[in-house]
Amino acid sequence: LYGPFARGRLVRAFMYGPRDLVRSQQARQTIRRRWDRIFDRVDLLSTPAHHDAAPKLGDPASTALMNSFNALGWPAITVPCGLNQAGLPLSIQLIGRPWDEATMFRAAQSVEAAGLMPALAR
Repeated sequence: LYGPFARGRLVRAFMYGPRDLVRSQQARQTIRRRWDRIFDRVDLLSTPAHHDAAPKLGDPASTALMNSFNALGWPAITVPCGLNQAGLPLSIQLIGRPWDEATMFRAAQSVEAAGLMPALAR
């Protein structure tokens, strides 16, 4: 019942064994310790969610700009933030410090309510 994109991702997941999982978790902890320091200076990170506007319905969306934060286990949310010149939706990703989803959700609500950054898309 899955489309080719999702099916391909699921099949590739079977290429890895238990040792790979342990090594990836060890690497994740090392990276996380280094990156956690950024939250000594900021409360929230903001990055593009996609390289361009949202893909057309039925086209798979790239998760390249989101994978790092998902792997780190940090709370993250994608929020619409305006339209590009063709009228397609743009979005940003807000990343919060671990266990501080409340700050991330408040910021996301503010961005969405204000329609932040549509001027940049014009």
